[in-house]
Amino acid sequence: MLFLSYINDLTLVLSHSCADNFAVDTTLSTHNNKSLDVVISSLTNDLSHVDRWFQHNHKSINSDKSNVMFIISRQNCQIQQPNTEIPYHDSVIKSCSTAKLLGVTVNNSLSWNDHIETVINKKCNTYLYILS
Repeated sequence: MLFLSYINDLTLVLSHSCADNFAVDTTLSTHNNKSLDVVISSLTNDLSHVDRWFQHNHKSINSDKSNVMFIISRQNCQIQQPNTEIPYHDSVIKSCSTAKLLGVTVNNSLSWNDHIETVINKKCNTYLYILS
């Protein structure tokens, strides 16, 4: 609870994105139905604000553990997924099509297929270990 009160003002530095916080995980999200360039610009802009907030509070963002995912609707699945990276200091935050978020495997089309596959594989491996 103390940590949540510590990061409570993080959302105040965002101008285009929303921040979802759970324990030490923060997810930035933004949307624009017309232009991918606007989404990338918004995320880049807010990431710089978040970075300044982190520096001011003696924290840092681990770019190796950070991802950017562009989620599309099933109606727009013909749109090519961009392989876009968001610049961050001397590195980049890489684009991905699947990521784990609070224990749930999320993909860029918001289908359950990847999560179900992950759960089944985990259960199968557990049962095989028990049998051996």
